[in-house]
Amino acid sequence: MLRFASKGDIPQLQALWREAFADSPEYIAGFYNINFSPELAVLLELDGSVCAMAHLLPSELICRGERLPARYIYAVAVKRELRGRGFGGELMRFVARWLEQNRLGGFLVPASAGLYEYYRRFGFVEAFGAHSRTVAASGELLCTLSPVSSGELLGMRERFFADIPHESWPEEQFSFIRRDIERSGGQFFKICSQNTQGYMLCYKVDNRLTVREYTVPEKLLSGALYALGEPTAAAAAPAGSFEGCDISGMTLGRVFPGNIPAWLGYDMQ
Repeated sequence: MLRFASKGDIPQLQALWREAFADSPEYIAGFYNINFSPELAVLLELDGSVCAMAHLLPSELICRGERLPARYIYAVAVKRELRGRGFGGELMRFVARWLEQNRLGGFLVPASAGLYEYYRRFGFVEAFGAHSRTVAASGELLCTLSPVSSGELLGMRERFFADIPHESWPEEQFSFIRRDIERSGGQFFKICSQNTQGYMLCYKVDNRLTVREYTVPEKLLSGALYALGEPTAAAAAPAGSFEGCDISGMTLGRVFPGNIPAWLGYDMQ
């Protein structure tokens, strides 16, 4: 049976999450304490047991001055012993119909490249891509780095993306994501020069700095690396296009082009 969740389903949903993903117990508990709403979680029940789930997080896509209400389809999972029996497809078709009936956009980020073909079956298309390139430190101090609050960061982000189609982050949702990133060793910095200010999100992967999102010219990003004492970093750079529309933006914000279909595509990072 397909239905929306109730609070009584939380223990089973948490157990399925633990089985399907490598997230920490703190992250899972935090999600259900802060981000969970029963009416925004779809589950498939078999003999009284939850065997598949998808969470539909409220979001808003801003495209050429218009705001499109949407759902970020998150933590889609099927019980390990029941995979390959069509339950995931049944769940996704239900989600697709619900989005269409409610005139909502929908998008997700597959957990692995191997899932791209799977989601194409349900009408998903690639809406955004990002390639990684190496950025070298400048060799001189071109800017200053300082801590940045979530509210200030989101304000800078909205100004930076003002003319670019993008997903707008509610502060409560972003604060939860930020806490999890920082628990995993990620850092947010405000970058300031005489004429420019922006921010960067970075963390270490195999002892090398990776920059996942930044809103300053690359010259200032190079200056930020110098200030951090890092010789180089792998930085996410936008790539590709969708329906003839150039793509701009970075990976954290899942930025999309302006001509949004009701059933939206996914991140190609």
